[in-house]
Parts: sequence; structure tokens; C-alpha cells
Amino acid sequence: MRIIGFLFEHPLLFAILAVLFFALAIVFWKVVLAAVFLGLFIITLMVSVIGIRKSGSKYEIILLIVVPMFLLISLIGVYHMFGIMEIDTSTQSARWKDSPTGGYHYLDGGFDVDLYPGEPNEIFNKAQYVSGWIKLSGGEGSSEAITVAGKYMYSGVLGAMYGAEWYEYYIYWSDDGENWELISAPGNTAPFIIGENIGRKEIDYDYSAGFGTWQYLAPYSFQIKGESKPLIKVEIKLHLSGPFGSKNLYATDIARMLSGSGSIEVMLDNDDTPDVYEAGVDTLKFKVTTEYSGLSTGEPDKGWYVVLRNPNGVIVKNWTNVGDNQVTYLEWDIPFDAYKPTWSNQYKIELYNQINKYDDYKFFVIDNISLAPSKAVITFGKPVYGLDEQIEVRFKAEPNDITQLPIAYFLVDIYYQDTGGRIVNDMQLNAVDNQAVYFFQSERGDVDIVVRAAAIDTAGRTSGYSQNSVYVSREAIAWQGGPGQIFTFSFDVTFDVNEITGLMPYPEYVVYQFIDPTGKIVYVKEQKPAYVNKEAGGTITTKWRVSDACAFQIPAFAKTGTWTVRYEIVDKRLGLVNQVIHSGGGSFTVTEGSIFQNLFAPKYFHLDIFVWDKWIKIPAFFAIILFIVAVV
Repeated sequence: MRIIGFLFEHPLLFAILAVLFFALAIVFWKVVLAAVFLGLFIITLMVSVIGIRKSGSKYEIILLIVVPMFLLISLIGVYHMFGIMEIDTSTQSARWKDSPTGGYHYLDGGFDVDLYPGEPNEIFNKAQYVSGWIKLSGGEGSSEAITVAGKYMYSGVLGAMYGAEWYEYYIYWSDDGENWELISAPGNTAPFIIGENIGRKEIDYDYSAGFGTWQYLAPYSFQIKGESKPLIKVEIKLHLSGPFGSKNLYATDIARMLSGSGSIEVMLDNDDTPDVYEAGVDTLKFKVTTEYSGLSTGEPDKGWYVVLRNPNGVIVKNWTNVGDNQVTYLEWDIPFDAYKPTWSNQYKIELYNQINKYDDYKFFVIDNISLAPSKAVITFGKPVYGLDEQIEVRFKAEPNDITQLPIAYFLVDIYYQDTGGRIVNDMQLNAVDNQAVYFFQSERGDVDIVVRAAAIDTAGRTSGYSQNSVYVSREAIAWQGGPGQIFTFSFDVTFDVNEITGLMPYPEYVVYQFIDPTGKIVYVKEQKPAYVNKEAGGTITTKWRVSDACAFQIPAFAKTGTWTVRYEIVDKRLGLVNQVIHSGGGSFTVTEGSIFQNLFAPKYFHLDIFVWDKWIKIPAFFAIILFIVAVV
């Protein structure tokens, strides 16, 4: 009771606290704290009111005038925070009187119900759009098509002194409806906009019609790549010119952007193989988070659906009751027969909206996790590559200690880390001695590329995915090094081969030549290519894809400057002479080295004795000793 009495005995203190909480509610009006401070404001205000009324204070005038004003402003702030104050999405048209005795120029939205399937007299063809809804090949999401259009009219008994000459479209977006950022203008379209701005368009209006008719302006359609800000605005600028100067009319419209994203998240258990599950034992549990699934008009809540596919792509189970803007928990009891030694045992959960697959999750089923091989070890030829370089990636895994079954192949995904866009998807890379190598080239620079792989043994068992990443620079990285350092040249080419003398050539070997700046061949190496695949075949022409890499150690006392590497893909089946079916090359820079680098760098020698043709290398130190011994 004493505490309650204290509260009511100090009304001015609580009036000051009420003002303080009101100020804090305004400061934090865009976060949840605003609601907390509003609640404290109301409580302290009530205590202050009761205290002042009990004391009969002369400050009652504060209650009648100032306090209601504080309460109103604070409520407006909280209403704004929760989005109760709606953004006006109707078109703000323009009208301007031509002259004191003339008619009016009108600029309005071009979407009429009779002409376009949009909102009547609006610039946007819809009041809201779904963003991030359509999956592009690069992995990003794209909005549905956004179209803007306007119309112009002059209405007056007398002729117009001013005439319309041209118009332009400007597109903005905003987080709050107050601060707008320009994203599309004539000659300047942001990189995430799909669809160039149509630029400045001339208008030829017939002013002889008196009261006139509407002339529809050319529409501009575009899409927004990636996630959009919640509000988008269009501004039409119409230029009028007359005897006393010029005048610009502006009409604007605002539309909402609704997020169309969706995701699958697996609820991990306590084991150390989160993407491998035992048949007949485990239950796969996952969470699906969804926003808007389809077009923003028509059936906006038609919903998402989820399918589960086996390794052959056959739908095993589907869930069709996944609604918009919610989190749904789903599960699948994995049956005993889900594992088969004759296939990859990779299953996929796929999330679809009303137009395309939006997300997926891959996992493996196994009969007994203790029988799985080791995870794949993924390494790169070097940590950073240039945009024009072939990226070398190597895979290695160990057989299971119990089964001793060798690795049959690696199941490989390669994708850009920022967008998820796939370079390679579910590629089966055959293993030799539990290892494999692959070469590819990035189409983008200044980006991290993720390589993910699962090692599959001959019984279809795996320990799941492992991954590694490599950085690709936009700028070319020219290799340079001195004696003893190792330069690795790699390539990945696709080419056509024509039939020769009734035999279709086969890319059997690769012959490399390393040539110094004077044109002298310093070293020749012949080896079988790391990767050969027939991409397409015919009776006369065959398309081959070949990848390989060759390491060359810079020799002792090498000539400095630009060296050349040449390679020839050859077929030896026609006899002792190599049948060249494709060739290429590159260059690298050799720099000076110290005396110690030169002594322990190799020297290359070519031995051609009768039919024995061989290139050998020995350290320069031993070559010098052998030379001295031979002389002595």
C-alpha cells in the first residue's frame, strides 16, 4: 500500500517519465521496442493522471491538452511500425492548364480494363507483384513480369499552345515508402533489372480533335532479379514545349513487392552423417518455410507442394498441403527397401511453387552406416585461379575397412557460392584407384566456387557429401616462377573429329612440349588424358571432350622470359606416327633464381637411341658432378 501511495503522491515525476517513454517510443518507432515504450508511457500516464486528480493540482491543464497530444503522436508511430498506415497504391495523375483560355493536358495511368488486363487508370498493371519467384539458370530468383504504361490527352475547345514532345519512365524502390532509390532510367538500368529501360520516346499527338482522346504510351516491361525491396514506384515524365518555354508533367504509381521465396531445412539428428540415413531405422524430418507461391493476382494462396524422388527420379511421396507464408514440418519414415546396391541411393526433396522448382535437398540412404567408405577429400591445383584458367579439382576417398569395396565414382556438384547457380549438377565422375580428376572453367570472376562430392563405392554406399571451395579472380593471373618451381598447365576442350581412312580417331594420348624464349624445345612429355568423354557421335563426325593437366619443373639456369607450352591430342593406333586430332597451348613466365635454386633444379636430357626415344631429368647438382667425372 505504501508503494501505491508513493506512486500517486508524485504525479509530476510520473508525468516526466511518461514524456520520456513517449520520446523513446518515437525514437524506436520502427522496432518492437516502440510497443514496449508505448506500454510504459500509458502506465506512467495513468499513474500521473490519478495522482494529479487526487491532489487537485493546477497541472490538470497538462492532462487535458498535452497528454492527449503525446498519446496520439505515439500511437501514430506504433501504427507506422506495424504497417497499419497503408501506402497509397493508386496512380497520382497530372493535369496542367495550357493557357488562361485554353484547355488541360492530362497524364494518367495507361491500364484500362477495356484495353489491358490490369487495374483501371493505373500505371502499374498490378497493385502487387511476387519477387524472387521464378528460378533463373544462374540460381537467382526473379520477380514476375512488371509492366508500366501511361496515357496522355489534351482536352479543350481552343487549340493547345503547348504540345507534348516526349516521355520517359523512371523506376524506384524503397524499404519504407519515404527514401526512394532509382533503379531504372533512360540509359541507366541497374544490373539486377532484367529488361532495359525503353528510353526517351517521342509522342505525336493529334491536337485537332478538340476535346481530344487518350493516346496510350508505349509500355515498359521488366523483372527484378533477386530479392526486392518491399515497395516499387514508377514515375512518368512527359515533356511539353510551347512559345513561352517548356513544362514537365509527372504521374506516379506505387506497387508492393511480395517475397516469393521458399526453402527446405532438414532437422538434423545427433549422428555425424547429417545427409546419410539408414533404411528401416531413420526418419527424415524437415522444415519447409514458404512465402508467396504464385502470381500476385488470381490465386495468390494456391500454395506450394513438396515431392520426394528416388534415385531414378520416380516420385515416392508428395505433400500438397503446403500453404503460403507459413512454416510446415514434414517427415518420411525410410523403408527397408529404400537402399539398393544397384543405384546411387541419392534421394531428393523438391519444393515447387506454382511455376517451377524453387529449392531442393539431396540425401543418401544406406543399409548400414558402418559399411560406408570414407568421405571424399577434395583438393585444387592452387588456391586462386584467373577467369581464363582451367580449374583443376581432384577427388580421393578410402574404401571401408570392413568391406574393402573400391570407390566406383564420385557424385559431384559444382556451383557459385553467392547465387547457387550450377556449373555441374549430379555428375558421375568415374574413379580409378579410388581417385578422380576434373577440369572446368568459371564464366564469372571475383567469386567463390563450391565443389561438393560424395564417394560412392561399388555397392552404392556413401558417407555423404564433403565440400571445398576455390576463388576465381576476374583478372587473369599469369603464372611466373624461377628454377625448381613447378608450373602446371591444364585444359578442358570440346572438339569435333572427322573420320580418317575408315577409322574414327580416338583421343588416346596428349603430347606436351615446353619451349624456351629462343624457340628451343626443352622438354617433351607424353601421357594419357585424365578425362575423355564422347559428347556426341555420328557416322562421320564425333564430338569429344578431353581434360588433362601436366606439371613442368622449371629447369636450372633456364632462360628468363616468356615460355610456351604446346599440347597435341593424338591417336597412335594408325602406326608409329602420331595422328594429331586437336592441339592448343599457353604461356608462362620464367624468372631468375638463386644459385641454390639452380643447383637443385632439374636439367632435361633427350635420349634418342635407335627406337628408344626418351626424355629424362636429373638435378643440376648431379649433372655437374657427372660432367666433371666424365671429363676427368
